Amino acid sequence: MNAPATPMAAPTPVEAELAAEVAAVRGEQARLDAKCGTLTAVVAAVTAILTSQIARAPSPVRVVLALAGLALAASAVVLLAGVLRPRLGVGGFVRYAVMTPEAIAQRFATRAPEVAVADLQFLSYLVLVKQQRLKVAIDLLTVGLVLIGLALGVAVIA
Repeated sequence: MNAPATPMAAPTPVEAELAAEVAAVRGEQARLDAKCGTLTAVVAAVTAILTSQIARAPSPVRVVLALAGLALAASAVVLLAGVLRPRLGVGGFVRYAVMTPEAIAQRFATRAPEVAVADLQFLSYLVLVKQQRLKVAIDLLTVGLVLIGLALGVAVIA
């Protein structure tokens, strides 16, 4: 049979605040990943429209606008993939995957606030890098969409 669980001490105000901050950063990371997934689908749809409609434009315009639009879209996809790509590091669940159950129990029995601080710093840095990449990807997509719009406008006029 299992031994009865020993009651854990209530977290201190600092520990509770750290736990709340870590949870907030994890929530932001989940929102970022969802945004990137949506933007990746938008890029795919726009690229499909571009490749199906740009053929109506005059040849020089078609080549320049198509290459520029596709280059920007491809750059944005690379940035978005960098945001979506897992960064395993040494924190969070990765730390526990290589530990024995006894080591995990010991870690929680003597869990120090420094562990939560390290988690908060690592996760915050990760979210910041993802936010920066998402911002650049959105800028590239905006320019790419303008070029694709121009190409489609030229195709309609021609």
